[in-house]
Amino acid sequence: MEREVMPDAPLDDLRVLDLSDDKGALCGKIFADLGADGIKVEPPEGSLTRRIPPFLDDSPGPDSGLYFIAYEAGKRSVTLDLEQPDGRELLRALASNCDFLIESFPPGYMDSLGLGFEHLASVNPRLIYVSITPFGDRGPGRDYHAADIVVWAAGGVMYLMGEPERPPLQMSLPQAGLLGGA
Repeated sequence: MEREVMPDAPLDDLRVLDLSDDKGALCGKIFADLGADGIKVEPPEGSLTRRIPPFLDDSPGPDSGLYFIAYEAGKRSVTLDLEQPDGRELLRALASNCDFLIESFPPGYMDSLGLGFEHLASVNPRLIYVSITPFGDRGPGRDYHAADIVVWAAGGVMYLMGEPERPPLQMSLPQAGLLGGA
């Protein structure tokens, strides 16, 4: 399939594999907006971003989530089951011809599949591997799970929100993943 690229787009000679969920979708979109060939790698059930409301015409469906429409725009899509050997082999083949890989799995998950940075760098030494997690991939908080409000609180930004004697307030739509992706 031929992709449309702006003439003289600054990243039109780069290819990006995007395995991220909502925490990294904006990262892949920025690359695509700058001309990179973005390939969204989705699990068999489809990307989580397809299920985030609101939905076009209030009708949930795989192609009607406005979050998906907005943040996955400009990317091609492929379905791979990374839990299966064939899916992992296909990802290795895709990574061998890419410049960037973006993922937002829990720390250690990609390594457990033989798809972590060290594994894929042996297939493609020039690959830039981006991992977006709430608290990094090393250190005491690496295995913590975090909702958006927790990431904002841990980062100190919550002091700007709400009143001291009242419960914490959620900032509009989830923002931490968007900023992490940017």
